[in-house]
Amino acid sequence: MNLKITTELKDFLLELGYPFNSISGLLDSSVMDKYLNAKWIKNSHVFEMLDKEANDKQLLKCSDVRNFYQFVPPYFAALSSKNGLQAISRLAAYQQLIGPIEMGTFEEGEKLRIHIKYLDKYRKFSRFSLLVDQISLVSLIRAGTNKCVIPVSIGSKYEYGSRINKYLGIEAQNSSDNYLVFRKHDLEQSFVTKNDVMWNFMEPGLKKYIKELNINPPILKCN
Repeated sequence: MNLKITTELKDFLLELGYPFNSISGLLDSSVMDKYLNAKWIKNSHVFEMLDKEANDKQLLKCSDVRNFYQFVPPYFAALSSKNGLQAISRLAAYQQLIGPIEMGTFEEGEKLRIHIKYLDKYRKFSRFSLLVDQISLVSLIRAGTNKCVIPVSIGSKYEYGSRINKYLGIEAQNSSDNYLVFRKHDLEQSFVTKNDVMWNFMEPGLKKYIKELNINPPILKCN
């Protein structure tokens, strides 16, 4: 592993363990501008090395929202929601403040299906990126409800590993496309992390930066 790739990998992992050092700094323009620029850098080396070097234990650690939600505005906003449905709606609305990602949601009777789409080719072919994003959603719902919510199903073209399947509570499926399905009943459970005061503080800044990214509107209406 050459020095250049090592530095890039270190910088990316620092982003996973997150660049904001206080709640008051979350929406500081200079910090946010630097953060957004870093997140939208297209760099194949980083994802190649993460896919090659990161084991499933590390992947699960990077997916645990309790380790980072206070320092990542879209996840903080999501955990401040009244329930999982609202949390997923907010995250879908502001996901691109984290990176070039779109999150689509589709109602299927009493279930909600989530599909993740990457807008750059490097994340598009990265096992690490997709599994972290999928598992982070499971972690988000569990942290919000303080319950071990188990999804109905999850799948992609990648291998999940026994440690990941144990965490999920179900056997992940092999699929040509990616999906994560929850029961609506589980998503309607109240969040113990609900925080309307913080949401009211954060919402104007989040809308401002989404507008400045000049991206398509989210699939779900943000509440």
